[in-house]
Amino acid sequence: MRISLKSLLGYALLLLAVLACWRYLASLRESPVRWVQGGLALSQEIWGQLNALWGAVRRYIYWILAAYAVVAALTVFFEESNPDRANLWLFTLLLFPFVGLAAYMFFGPDVRSVPHRWRVFRRSRRRRRGRGRVSSDAPNGLERLLEVSSGAVPTCGNELRLLLDGEETFSAIEEALISARHSIHMEYFSVAHDELGTRIKDLLTDRARAGVRIRFLYDAVGSWRIGRDFVEELRAAGVEVRAFMPVAFARFRSGLNHRDHRKIVVVDGEVGFLGGLNIGDMYLGRDPRMGLWRDTHLKLEGPAVSELDRVFWELWEQCVGPVAERDDCELRPSPPPREGGVAVQIASSGPGPTFRAVADGYFQMITSARRRVWITTPYLVPGETLSNALSIAARSGVDVRVIVPSKADHTLVFWASQFNVDALLRNGVRVFSYKGGFIHAKTMVADSEVASVGTTNLDVRSLEINYEVQAFVRSKSLAADLETAFLDDLEQCEEESLAGRRGRPLVQKAQAAVGRLWSALL
Repeated sequence: MRISLKSLLGYALLLLAVLACWRYLASLRESPVRWVQGGLALSQEIWGQLNALWGAVRRYIYWILAAYAVVAALTVFFEESNPDRANLWLFTLLLFPFVGLAAYMFFGPDVRSVPHRWRVFRRSRRRRRGRGRVSSDAPNGLERLLEVSSGAVPTCGNELRLLLDGEETFSAIEEALISARHSIHMEYFSVAHDELGTRIKDLLTDRARAGVRIRFLYDAVGSWRIGRDFVEELRAAGVEVRAFMPVAFARFRSGLNHRDHRKIVVVDGEVGFLGGLNIGDMYLGRDPRMGLWRDTHLKLEGPAVSELDRVFWELWEQCVGPVAERDDCELRPSPPPREGGVAVQIASSGPGPTFRAVADGYFQMITSARRRVWITTPYLVPGETLSNALSIAARSGVDVRVIVPSKADHTLVFWASQFNVDALLRNGVRVFSYKGGFIHAKTMVADSEVASVGTTNLDVRSLEINYEVQAFVRSKSLAADLETAFLDDLEQCEEESLAGRRGRPLVQKAQAAVGRLWSALL
């Protein structure tokens, strides 16, 4: 069993605290707790010491509160780049002293990850800088923007396959895993120890025993259901497994910030997958509460696979440290361009105001569209900038349509989405609620020419807080496929209208208002 230096220090401090308590209790002249009529009571000696302590603290209570307010304000100001989120936390910290601070430490930004996120971003930019340049006459500037925002190198000659449900996606992924000869890289937000998870685990252990080098990265919070046995079986077979930013009590901290929300598979550096599907039976439509699970994944072959692999290495090296030497198969040149292939850019994003390439790409696609923008997203909390972009595009005559779920998998986010539905409808955006199950796809297609598929929801958490990956594709064929899928989904939808929503029960309106208050954190 390996114990980190930080864990060892924590155990030592805990032991010292226990010894100090024991010495204190041993020094007391009488038992600290005694039985009285009706229950337990503290001894007079303990009461006296507590009163003396309160007397000492009371003399400085105003100084303590002032110091608290200053520290709280400075902490929020320096950590939060989003003014709405900063104001919300300041309100909470000042209105609920100490309780608010505890909530902020638990659910607010993770201070430890501030230097961490800059290391990720700088290393990514250094690796990609100089690998390719976009011509000055690149159409609508999307390619140039993504390269400047995240070093996303434009690649040509890629072959793509759109995957529209869990069965189709995991059949393709399993086929690729079985054919692996040299290496497998997998990075997932959520991995469950159920039938599908076990199937993937067995495939990985078989390939590892056959000599394939496998690296498996999962998010510690998103994959709280993975189980120790699952991980140990992989390690016993020779798979290198890492948890991204582990925390205590992950099951109860699903809102914790700066999570690895990516879903990446790279096999032999030649075949790649990314999209909305995590590993679990729910994503095959086996959860009766959610029903049919409608999602979108993308299979890549060509030079873009190397760029997807570099995104994997960003967070892998944050878990294990810089890798001095890589396998020969991982140092091969990028797969050659394929004749008739399409242009793809793999954009990665994460926490920090300068690490938001996906949000920049979405904004550029929306504001550059002249005819239509069709979006599918499970959560509709886009923030002020993208909300304005969608509203202005719709008011300018662009056909802006958004498909969202009609049921919730995360209650508070669903409430906030309902508030934004009303706001967008008032500005001419057409919104459709999916009734055929749960729709979890993260796609955007503009003017039948530019398309985007990946892991990034249209919400603040995906756009500004979590680590994400998104493929931006300039391809009329992929755009046509996505538009066909969008129109098929519309057949399972009901269009929202302002007139119809005015008659909603008061409870639902109140829920939307509550969701709006917390939307900056969602």
